Amino acid sequence: GSTYALVIPALLARVHLQRGDVASAVRVLPAFDRFEPESEPLYAEQALSGEVLCASGRASEGLPIILESIRTVSAKVGDKHPGLARIRAAAGLCALSLGDTTRAAKLAEQARRSFIAQPDVSPYFKVPLVKLERALGLKLPPV
Repeated sequence: GSTYALVIPALLARVHLQRGDVASAVRVLPAFDRFEPESEPLYAEQALSGEVLCASGRASEGLPIILESIRTVSAKVGDKHPGLARIRAAAGLCALSLGDTTRAAKLAEQARRSFIAQPDVSPYFKVPLVKLERALGLKLPPV
């Protein structure tokens, strides 16, 4: 029961964020300090909290949270995991919003390598990378 009390609002926050409704994502997301270290990159509530902070104009707070999520997830799954690639691209978008194009490009490259290795994953995972590469002005073939 306690897991659902955290996961369901987090998933609802992700839906709002994907629709571009940042205010609603902030409103429904559980308190940022309640997230456990990432155990499953498919849900990645910790990374989501960082993404919401980034989208709400608080990128300097959100980026470290997403980067910590990357460290935690990468220690548990293979480097080619599509969930990890998605988190890396989201971190790249956040870094780019802070003007850190070097970090953003590095994260985009890491995410792209994962998708090249596993091209047939759901487009859901690839959306942040497409946005990031477009924002970086990269003209690469689709993954």
